[in-house]
Amino acid sequence: MFGQSLFELANFVAAAWVFGQLIGPQPFSWMLMSAGVIAWGTFVTIGLWLVGEG
Repeated sequence: MFGQSLFELANFVAAAWVFGQLIGPQPFSWMLMSAGVIAWGTFVTIGLWLVGEG
């Protein structure tokens, strides 16, 4: 249950930190995009571990 919630959280992080930059008025930040990708990967990895598939 908690693992599945982390999958959803990972997608929200990716949407906010990576794709949100594309529609915002500020210049694109590679550091913020990298942080979003790393956070997404971390949440997905922990989620897989919690549901027993990792």
